[in-house]
Amino acid sequence: MAGAESVSTMSEIQLSNGRLERWDDDKGFGFIHSDNNPKGIFVHISAFKRNISRRPLVGDIIFYELHTDYDGKSKAVNARIEGVSVVTHSSRNSRNDTRRYQNNKHDLSATLVTAILVFLLLIGLVVTNKYQTIHESSLSASVVTEDNSSSSLVERVQTQYSCQGKTYCSQMSSCAEAQFYQSNCSGTQMDGDGDGVPCEDMCGH
Repeated sequence: MAGAESVSTMSEIQLSNGRLERWDDDKGFGFIHSDNNPKGIFVHISAFKRNISRRPLVGDIIFYELHTDYDGKSKAVNARIEGVSVVTHSSRNSRNDTRRYQNNKHDLSATLVTAILVFLLLIGLVVTNKYQTIHESSLSASVVTEDNSSSSLVERVQTQYSCQGKTYCSQMSSCAEAQFYQSNCSGTQMDGDGDGVPCEDMCGH
């Protein structure tokens, strides 16, 4: 196919072909050689108008239209590489759509994960606040219970004893009665050393 230049019909356009003998990928140009053009036909990367799926390589068979400039120099235009698929507009859009779908799917997944984390965080805050409220309520109830117990104890002591003219420890039936008289009744003589503790022998001091 590369030994002698041939003619191929494609979409009613006659194309020449030859082998790419030289190619500078950095500069984006090379030369196509055939029997009819042993010196080579210049081809630029821009000649590949159909968005080839890869860049040219030395040894590729190139189909092209031969174009002669006003200065008489010839070059290849509307080129394509044999065996290399052409990326059409629709296929390019399809790939773009696929990439957009994947990106959107990734964004949706990230958003969903973020929403789940926020939801779990809110649940944790609600549970923590509820626990603190219950704990504080329990502490308050415990304090109230203790206060009520203390008040009840005082009330029981006060209702159990009354000032009946007793003044000495020998008249007391218990330390609690002695303390009641000392605190609530006048004229008692149960705190001999004046330290505020009545009937020290009875009260264990």
